Amino acid sequence: MMKRGTLIAFLVCVGVYVFFTLKTLHSGHNWGGDFALYISQADAIVNETTDRLAEKSNYSCEHSYYRMNPDVYPPGYPIMLSTAVAFYGVNLYALKWLNVCCYVLTLLFVFLFVRKHLGDIEGIIVSALLATLLAFIHFGNNLLADIPLMMWVWLAVWLYHSKAQKNSWFYFLLGVICGIAHVTKSLSISLFLAFVVAEVNTYYLLAKGRSVGDFLLHKFMPLFLGFGLLYALVAWLYPYSGGGYGEQLATLSYHSIISNIAYYSAIPKWILYHSNWFVFLTLPAFFGGLIYIYKKHVFDVYFIFIHITLLVIWPFQEGLRFLFFLVPYYFYFSFWGYQWLFKGIQKRYQSSFLIYVKYAVWVIIVGYSLLQLQAYVNVVKHEVSEIDTPEAKGLFEFVKKHTNPDSQFVFFKPNVLRLFAQRESFYLLERRAIEQSPAQWWIYKHGDLPADTAGLLPIYTNKDFTVLKLK
Repeated sequence: MMKRGTLIAFLVCVGVYVFFTLKTLHSGHNWGGDFALYISQADAIVNETTDRLAEKSNYSCEHSYYRMNPDVYPPGYPIMLSTAVAFYGVNLYALKWLNVCCYVLTLLFVFLFVRKHLGDIEGIIVSALLATLLAFIHFGNNLLADIPLMMWVWLAVWLYHSKAQKNSWFYFLLGVICGIAHVTKSLSISLFLAFVVAEVNTYYLLAKGRSVGDFLLHKFMPLFLGFGLLYALVAWLYPYSGGGYGEQLATLSYHSIISNIAYYSAIPKWILYHSNWFVFLTLPAFFGGLIYIYKKHVFDVYFIFIHITLLVIWPFQEGLRFLFFLVPYYFYFSFWGYQWLFKGIQKRYQSSFLIYVKYAVWVIIVGYSLLQLQAYVNVVKHEVSEIDTPEAKGLFEFVKKHTNPDSQFVFFKPNVLRLFAQRESFYLLERRAIEQSPAQWWIYKHGDLPADTAGLLPIYTNKDFTVLKLK
């Protein structure tokens, strides 16, 4: 039974997160095209036009100078978004609250997990760390699948650790949740693979005469059945996703792997404000915790290893958001590392004061996070959303009013133009390729490449964009 004080402390952490979210959430977005495709997919689900969207997206991808995204993303996040789109339309501020709710649930699942294995104080501190981390507050203004995925992952992790005795239905449920995570973001297949590897490992270590058939019947088959049925159902109802992943994977090379290793090795710095001191005080503790508690957390260690391996192999550098659901593990295993360290020190010096010293690093990081959040609140007031500027709005209005619905454009963000101006486009960099393309218009973003617009007729211009007639 949870103590009343513990519950209140956790709710305070949630309140702090919601408070800073209210202070920083806005109705705009950056130019990143992924969010626009997610919303377009959600709208297409509501209007039953996904087949047409997939066809249009494929056309944009195939005519662009490189494939920026698959034809459509897996449907997990668009399905969640579609309920909000049905009520609010393309209201970015309203849609962002879906991710806020998902993050609050993530905080709950992480808190329950940490509290079970370490204790109330540790659960509260990890919740406070996650609730105040600038990376997550800042990301709140991005309509992307990473936060909902984090919720599904930590639901699975918490459930897996919540029961010592697991029956067939439990493994079936885990398989279903793994399937939901996978159709939210494809690379989260690492979650399912980790469960498989961990259960095989556990069987060989603890079999003690149990038959292979019993293991397959009560663990493997339900896990695979839950995952497979969910995946097959989604593939049947939504057969559009996945197109283009093969082309992206085809760019894999030795150099991309080496580059990714260097890129993702900076993860702790990204999380901890690029502070060498914070990394120095936590990274050794993280690895120490992995070693110290490995036998009790075989699944979790495999999960971390498999997911990072997949990211290193994947030829695109996806950024911190693809590792969001591993961040709680960083704090959790670091706590175990300090537990291991102070356990030895306490035996030697017999001081109860040391019990509280081990929390000092985390309290300092939470305090520093609060200072960074306050500074960010002051900055975000003056930030201008890239798609919400008068220039961007003016561009979209001009395109809708003064071009034909079947006109084609060269534009650096095809998904955004489709969402806000209902026109199709593709992205090309060379002047010759632009002129030879089927596009009738070129929307030149000032400062973008190519800069050679000589001889072309400008039809509309503002501070950021010039619309040029090609044909």
